[in-house]
Amino acid sequence: MWCRASIPVSGISNEIYCIYGINDNLAFAGEGYVNGNANVYKTTNAGLNWSAVLTTGNNNGHFTGLAFTKINGNMFGLAIAEKVYRSSNTGNNW
Repeated sequence: MWCRASIPVSGISNEIYCIYGINDNLAFAGEGYVNGNANVYKTTNAGLNWSAVLTTGNNNGHFTGLAFTKINGNMFGLAIAEKVYRSSNTGNNW
């Protein structure tokens, strides 16, 4: 179910380019801006709060894609921003 989020979203400071929801509580959002820092944020409480789990550093654009899949009980993720980043533990480490 979709609901309206207050703007700005707590913890996210740039434009959001991609979102990937895992379940009702867990979701990821990729953001950034051209020639700037880009971040992937994670929520575990249905979007009430977001925390950065991946940052590219300066001058690396924005995240253009997020994808997750479950293999043998483990959640694997990919995030794309100038490079491809991989997580094998539901986005805790990249």
